[in-house]
Amino acid sequence: MTTIVFDSSVLISITEKCFLKILQRLHHQHGLRFVIPQSVFEEAVHHPESIRRFELNAVRLKQAVMDRWIEVIPQSDALRSLYAEFAELSNNSFFVNEKPLQLLQAGELEALAVFKSLNADALAIDERTCRMMLEDPYRLQSLIARRMDRQVQTDSSRLKKLSDLLGRPTVVRSCDLLALAFSEKLFEGELSQSKQGLEAALWSVKFAGCAVSGIEITDFLRSV
Repeated sequence: MTTIVFDSSVLISITEKCFLKILQRLHHQHGLRFVIPQSVFEEAVHHPESIRRFELNAVRLKQAVMDRWIEVIPQSDALRSLYAEFAELSNNSFFVNEKPLQLLQAGELEALAVFKSLNADALAIDERTCRMMLEDPYRLQSLIARRMDRQVQTDSSRLKKLSDLLGRPTVVRSCDLLALAFSEKLFEGELSQSKQGLEAALWSVKFAGCAVSGIEITDFLRSV
């Protein structure tokens, strides 16, 4: 069974745009195991369910957990140890004026810990920073330098250790999951199974925070 570990960014994008049923169909169609760390459950369900503006999305995700097609991985000593190791490596690898940049948050770090612990197949992350740190950290260095208009230094030994621990994990975004669902004709009943339907879905998750460019969306549409 293919296991995908989600951080909160993908779940929020998918739920905010009412695509949770499509994600559930992917789970059933491919026998995928969708898991989230405890901290992601707290961030995406427990805390927002008491805030009226975000309550609906939290209730939807809570129901998915209750229906057991999204699985919460509880905290453990082993996960806490991995979390601490990933936090030390990732948040002490990039520096401005010799001060470390705290680039990854709790949900992302715990997702990495769960990914490593379960020997999972993929990470679902919409945030550009975490994805680039895993896939191309020196490109991330250049991006941060441009954004901050500062020289950014890296600790290559920590980045290598992070890479050695995780390898080159497959990272998927909400747009990738939607494109896969569209190719499997899983939009029916939720959204038009058409090129325009896919286009609307991809732009909606982009505006919800998914790190996908307009050029990438055009490429997705060309494949239809």
